[in-house]
Amino acid sequence: MKSRFRIEGDNWTPDGSKITEPAKLEAIQHTLDKEGPVIVEHWFYHGARAPERLVFEDFDEFTSWLNEQTYAGDAIDVWSWSANCKPDGRLFEGKCPDEQGFVPKAERIRSTAVACA
Repeated sequence: MKSRFRIEGDNWTPDGSKITEPAKLEAIQHTLDKEGPVIVEHWFYHGARAPERLVFEDFDEFTSWLNEQTYAGDAIDVWSWSANCKPDGRLFEGKCPDEQGFVPKAERIRSTAVACA
């Protein structure tokens, strides 16, 4: 990973947990190939900002992001969407209303879905 800066007091070591470990990357690729999207939380090393949250559906897009948008010391957490995003765990659900406030009664309409404005 690219380095921006390093604070020696953080005790950098070659033995720490690395998101780039082959077993971790293989597990992420397997999840993407067999289960579906992954949710990623990107914590910036000594960043004075909130973590970035992303969803990936493609392993090549994930690895490109990892190589181009992260820096040494950043922390990356990855979750399986299918294992964690279940209907009973939703905070809320709802449909996007039209200009008059109407929504369709059908449970889920996916093939003709239009993004909310």
